[in-house]
Amino acid sequence: MGTGWTSVFLASRGYRVVGQDISEGGIALANQNKTKAGLDNLEFIVSDYEHMGFDHEFDGAVFYDCLHHCDDANLALTSVYRALKPGGCCSPVEPGTGHATSQPTMEARE
Repeated sequence: MGTGWTSVFLASRGYRVVGQDISEGGIALANQNKTKAGLDNLEFIVSDYEHMGFDHEFDGAVFYDCLHHCDDANLALTSVYRALKPGGCCSPVEPGTGHATSQPTMEARE
């Protein structure tokens, strides 16, 4: 999730958004950005993608530039599928070729 900019963007368009990151520091930064934007339809939680605690709660889910950080992308997708309501949509978006194995990405995974 990083700074939470994608979540802030979606919430500013009227969606109720729950953003998550495994990093408490990332969540703290995202909450600062939420406060600056003055949004009350946005919540951030500390959690990993593979073990989300949601069950049929969301109409949609977005993985933007983050699946390459997962230890197990299949488990993350299974977890988000469980979090979606029937008929819900998951939109995974990943950067270009080589990003997952770049030095900065490898360091972020450690």
